[in-house]
Amino acid sequence: LSPSPLASSSTTSWMYQCVMYDIILGVLGTLTTLTAARDFPHRRITNAPGQSGTLSHVAIVTQNEMIEHSFYQGLNLVQALYLHGMSWWNIHRGEEESGSGSG
Repeated sequence: LSPSPLASSSTTSWMYQCVMYDIILGVLGTLTTLTAARDFPHRRITNAPGQSGTLSHVAIVTQNEMIEHSFYQGLNLVQALYLHGMSWWNIHRGEEESGSGSG
């Protein structure tokens, strides 16, 4: 019982659209954060120990915090690509198993 070619091509098209969306969103998020770190004059800002610019109402986001945020944006992109890859691998493996049993 293999899926019809129409269902397979529409599923593949949907999967490519999803991965392209995740790639574009991840790259834009990372670039936006790095651009902010470059353009805002926060290089010399220091907060009191234990204060974070995003968690304290009296602190300011530092350049290092912006760069750290861009790292996590990139890490989210890698995680999304990994999950897409695992999904594709499972689908491909399932198609191979269903095709080998019908011969």
